[in-house]
Amino acid sequence: MENSFFLYYFCSRMIFSRTELLLGTAVMEKLVTKRVIVFGVGGVGSWCAEVLVRSGIHHLTIVDCDIVAASNINRQLMATTETSPLSSDVPSRDLCCRMS
Repeated sequence: MENSFFLYYFCSRMIFSRTELLLGTAVMEKLVTKRVIVFGVGGVGSWCAEVLVRSGIHHLTIVDCDIVAASNINRQLMATTETSPLSSDVPSRDLCCRMS
């Protein structure tokens, strides 16, 4: 258990090291503790969710009751031919989890 925490902590520090250089350690420590909710992960929300995760937000809640349609593929980040029949929040969650 202790090794997995160390690995997570080390990887997290490496992933966000450039952001920390830009924003500073104090800001990064605040970002890690913040909780953010995104309502709708369509054309704008999907990109917002990604930017939030890439900036260091660790607690992100995604709310969307729509499904991914083929017409979304050209503008929604998580929309692909593989995610087309799924609820929008599921592929968005999976994508965000793979980034952090």
